[in-house]
Amino acid sequence: MLDLEQLLQQAKAGELTPREIGLVEESLAEGLSGSDAYRALMIVGMVAAPARNTDVVARYLDDRDPTVAAQALHVLSDVWGRARDHRDAMLRLLRGIPGDEAGHATTQALNSAARYLHGTPEWDATDRQIFTAIIDVALDELRLPTQRMHAAVCLRNVMPPSPDENGRPMPGTSEFDRVILASWEYLGEGEH
Repeated sequence: MLDLEQLLQQAKAGELTPREIGLVEESLAEGLSGSDAYRALMIVGMVAAPARNTDVVARYLDDRDPTVAAQALHVLSDVWGRARDHRDAMLRLLRGIPGDEAGHATTQALNSAARYLHGTPEWDATDRQIFTAIIDVALDELRLPTQRMHAAVCLRNVMPPSPDENGRPMPGTSEFDRVILASWEYLGEGEH
């Protein structure tokens, strides 16, 4: 059995051998769960070739552990720049998955979606759905206030800068309402 914690520390230090990288890739392909899957995804994201590992990492987007699904999305979207290929999974995680009471998967999906949309000059229908899903997270009163605020910050980061931004858009504040209003206007105005 691999000591994935030790290998993770070695990866962070840039000290993994090609053989060790291969063993991690192999273990991930065979199927891991929980913290082992999470650590292996981190390692593969840092040191492995995306071309050889994208399909394996993508299988973990459907993991029952929200932190594992979140890490898979992070690797694919943010580390390897393959968000466009995994927009459906991003949208699913934004909308919420079973067992994600702490909001790990949704929070990662917010980060990945904001980064992706910000870097995408022209949106198609799926991209508009992603933007709308971020608005939905911000407006969902059943979500944690910090997660709703994070969604509003992500919205603000996707839209062109506004001269009247003033602070953190906490739910229930005028800044929060302003961001949500601006988001709906932005969605309706531009033909992305």
